[in-house]
Amino acid sequence: MTDFYSTTAPVAAREFVVAESADVDAAGAAIVVACLPGNSGQAVLEEAVRESVYRGSRSVPAALHVVSYRSDTAAAPGQSEKADADAIGAQLAEAGIEYRVYRAGTEPAEQLLGLIESTGAELVAISVRRRSPMMKLFLGSVAQQLILDAPCPVLTVK
Repeated sequence: MTDFYSTTAPVAAREFVVAESADVDAAGAAIVVACLPGNSGQAVLEEAVRESVYRGSRSVPAALHVVSYRSDTAAAPGQSEKADADAIGAQLAEAGIEYRVYRAGTEPAEQLLGLIESTGAELVAISVRRRSPMMKLFLGSVAQQLILDAPCPVLTVK
C-alpha cells in the first residue's frame, strides 16, 4: 500500500495473466477493468462490454484487460480464484470481446495503473462500494487511487 507521499513503480502485468483470447493484441483500443466477483463485478463487466463496443471500431470492439480480485475483508483485496477468471473469460468470449484476464497482485491499484500505461487504455471501469471515511483514511481504496491517479477517464459503477 502506498501513502500520499511515496510512489511505487508500476507492476509488470504479464506475469499475472490467467486467461486471454487469441486476438487480444489485434484490437485497436483498450479498456482496463477492475472486477470483484458478485453483483458489482457483473455490473462493471456489463458496462465495460458496452463501452468496448462503443469505443472500438465498427468491426473490432476495444479489448478488455480485466484485473480480477477478491476482497478478503472490507479493506484488503486478495487474489482471485482461477474459476473467477475463467468465468469472466467465458462471458467476454460469448459477447465477442477480445480480452485478457489478470489475477490481482498484492497492490491492485498500482497493478491497474501500470496496466493502463502499458496498454494505452482510454478508459478504466471499476465498481465502487460504500466505505466509511475512517476506512478510507486508514486503509486507502483501489477506486479512490484510480480516480485520483489514472491518466484516462474512470467509469465508476455502483
